[in-house]
Amino acid sequence: MLVTVRTEPSKLRAANLAGPTGSWKPLLPERLPEGATLELIERERPDRIVTFHQAADRLDYDGPAQGLAEAMAAVCPLEVARMGARPGSLGSWAGVDLSIPVVTVELPRHADDQLPSERWELYGDMLRVALRYPE
Repeated sequence: MLVTVRTEPSKLRAANLAGPTGSWKPLLPERLPEGATLELIERERPDRIVTFHQAADRLDYDGPAQGLAEAMAAVCPLEVARMGARPGSLGSWAGVDLSIPVVTVELPRHADDQLPSERWELYGDMLRVALRYPE
């Protein structure tokens, strides 16, 4: 799942919003893909979320995801390095507020230069671990 904007309705974001309500809904209409993603998360309450971003070259996590992140790092070239929840981020909202484990796979900058088969070789086992954890 990929959410490209920092407008998730986290408590951290609400604290930074100007206005009396701190409501996120005016910022993120349900018709936008990001709004539909948030509705899906609220409705389905997944047991983990793995997102992809570029180019911090690490596995970041939010909420109760340390074990998952460490298991993923054990089978790929990325190390676990917490960046911390950002206001309005998916990790802040789903990970911290909802206590859903969130791992962000921060691919290195040069990942764009790799063939899909090369990326699969590097990160395929990591995805399998993410799906099967805590097996």
